[in-house]
Amino acid sequence: MNVSAYAKYLSIAKVEMSNSFSSVSSALIRNVVIVVVLFIFYNLWSTIYGHSSTLVISGFTLVGILWYLVMSESVVSGSQGHTVSYRLSDDIKSGNIAPALSKPYNFVMYCFWSTIGSAVARTGIALVLGSALIWFLVGPPQISITELPFVFVSVVLALILQFLLYFSISILGFWFEDTIAFKWITDKMIFILGGMLIPLSFFPQWLQTIAEILPYSYMSYAPSYMFVNFTMSSFISTVALQSAWIIALGVIAFGLFELGARRVSINGG
Repeated sequence: MNVSAYAKYLSIAKVEMSNSFSSVSSALIRNVVIVVVLFIFYNLWSTIYGHSSTLVISGFTLVGILWYLVMSESVVSGSQGHTVSYRLSDDIKSGNIAPALSKPYNFVMYCFWSTIGSAVARTGIALVLGSALIWFLVGPPQISITELPFVFVSVVLALILQFLLYFSISILGFWFEDTIAFKWITDKMIFILGGMLIPLSFFPQWLQTIAEILPYSYMSYAPSYMFVNFTMSSFISTVALQSAWIIALGVIAFGLFELGARRVSINGG
């Protein structure tokens, strides 16, 4: 891919990012659910911890687990991979995918950059709103400014993983009449085995082992845990495993798309 192609796709990402910030009121309304959920979690976990700031359960203090939830909720709920996947599935079913494939750009790359641009912006907005609430309730997170860029890298990789997974599921629309069931199962796997709702360290050891093998934990748990318990060794291992899963899911996503696109060509669009 040459420089001009990179510039084109970066422009697509910038446009999507700009659109996400274009309406402040819309962004606030869209993310108010996260604030409500975090307030509910605050009351729930405060009761579990007995409002103690020193009690440690499964490696988390009350402050730590609430900041963990800020990150996990923002990374998953703020991502637009879900929206793109639903739109793509509808386009495949309606046949609108055919003209999109004939446009002068790589369709997969277009979907990727438009998704990432929007996801980074929306995740950022969710983080700001969620952080404001939890900071007010329990104080700041225990992470230094110099460690934040490393966490940001892991968050971006988590968003890429989400895109690849949901894109792959959407492409199944070339073979299945409806992919909603696949997406529903994937949502629940991320919620539970991805550690969105509760950290994996609270699970039985056998379930932790299974969850750490699957890609879901690297879409939410890994960057969120790093946010509250950062070490350079955890950063290196997390990014290495996220990168490995990105390669694996990338091969699957591009492979499925190529097979599906051939079906469109064979059927005459």
